[in-house]
Amino acid sequence: MKNQTWILIVAGVLIMLNGVYLALEMYRGHVREEWSNNENLAGEAFNRLSSLGNWTSAIEVAVTAIVLVTAVWILKKRQSLLRAFTYANIAVLVVFLLIGFLVASIYPVAVGNAVQQLVGPGVIVMGLVVYQIVYTVRTATR
Repeated sequence: MKNQTWILIVAGVLIMLNGVYLALEMYRGHVREEWSNNENLAGEAFNRLSSLGNWTSAIEVAVTAIVLVTAVWILKKRQSLLRAFTYANIAVLVVFLLIGFLVASIYPVAVGNAVQQLVGPGVIVMGLVVYQIVYTVRTATR
């Protein structure tokens, strides 16, 4: 039970951070639209866009760091959690990839901006999948 709880906590934090990221991106799209409609707000809009960009960058780094630190911890201390961790992360990535495409089709947000926070964790999860495949093949051939 403890192991499942740990995976659920990490997945919950990732879901929350990804949700906040998408909300900030939607707000950035709104600010950009507002700015294009009223050039008098250019200075204020630029400051807001810059601040929002800093927040989204921080969330991207946080999401990637959480996945990386947890993956390293699991590889070093809790190999038994690796498969569940990988599946949970794949599920979160797929769900937020779909949500990102949906958000981009409804709101004034570029698709790349809506899914950008998934790149780092996606690369890490792909590395974990490759690791598991290599480990399984090596174990089977021994």
